[in-house]
Amino acid sequence: MFRTQPTDELVGENIVNWAKELGFKKAAVVYENSDFGMGLQHIYEKSWPGAGRSIVADETYLPGSTLDFTPILTKIKSAGAQAVLMGSLYNEAALMGRQAKTLRIKATFFGDTSQYTNALLDLGKENVEGFHVVGAMDPNAKDPMTLRFLDDFAKKYGHAPNTFAAQAYDAMLIILEGLAKSGPDRAKLQNYVATVQNFPGVTGKLTFKNGDVEKQLFRFVVEKRAFKLVAK
Repeated sequence: MFRTQPTDELVGENIVNWAKELGFKKAAVVYENSDFGMGLQHIYEKSWPGAGRSIVADETYLPGSTLDFTPILTKIKSAGAQAVLMGSLYNEAALMGRQAKTLRIKATFFGDTSQYTNALLDLGKENVEGFHVVGAMDPNAKDPMTLRFLDDFAKKYGHAPNTFAAQAYDAMLIILEGLAKSGPDRAKLQNYVATVQNFPGVTGKLTFKNGDVEKQLFRFVVEKRAFKLVAK
């Protein structure tokens, strides 16, 4: 099995390193009660403490049924968190952003690749301004293949592609390249994918190691209802 979706470890470490570089010391962790959420929570708990840094709150919720995050956010505010490390999809993240604004929480929120979607901006509006989000695709890439993908996708579906659409596209590109090189042979195709190194996809260059992808992630800050690329 191979996947173009970055692992929780890769995404979580990128988020932690970003928050560290910004000088935050007190972090809160909030995550959905699922394998996805707990995977990121584990990385945060492992990688954040040290050098004066501590986790001052650790809160979980039921995805799809938790709508009121006020109790969780109140605890985070009372604990004095400077950064909130999330293991949340865009819909709950937007709700948290709105309710955090009502509670006048000043902490900076950090989201994973699943939040790098216009749906977060549409649902959160001004309430997610300042959110720091890690993404797997650079929308400002100038290579012809990425530009063609962005343009064709927007024409067909009426909106820009999110991370998952781009990663699915890259998965298909890799399969088609493998078929072109190896022919319709399952064993040969699997061997091709296993040896992929720096494959030029629309989400950057992809390399597989034990089935997991190694790739560069991008950093975005939400400004004026748009994702602003701040670092690579």
